[in-house]
Amino acid sequence: MGSETTKALRARQREASTRVTRLIAEADAGSPIGSARRTRINSAVREGRRAITALGSAERAVADAEARAGAALIRITEDGLSNNEAFESLGISRAVGRRLINLSVSTRRAPAGLSTSTSTDPTPGANRADGETGAPSDATTKGNL
Repeated sequence: MGSETTKALRARQREASTRVTRLIAEADAGSPIGSARRTRINSAVREGRRAITALGSAERAVADAEARAGAALIRITEDGLSNNEAFESLGISRAVGRRLINLSVSTRRAPAGLSTSTSTDPTPGANRADGETGAPSDATTKGNL
């Protein structure tokens, strides 16, 4: 009797540890050093979040620039220059040039300012820039009813 089971002993140790941690936190909160530390930590956390956001934006900008460069290389080679001549004209190595072309082909999205999409719409003139699709208008079809 009087001896505690292992489970109860561990529970008491956890409670004591929690109580000590809470007391230390209260003492830190009440002291000017603790509040200054908390302010520095919060400031560092905000700075870190901003840096991570900026890094994500920079990564997207780099990926877009690489896709545009790859698309430009593809256009140059389609106009008749060899891959090596295209790489030399841009002043990049063959390895970098191949990587840019592969990246541009694998993304299969048009970089800003480049439209490579083709229409799958069977309607003639579906890709017309003036907004007319070439399909008969409602007025035409109503007259045929």
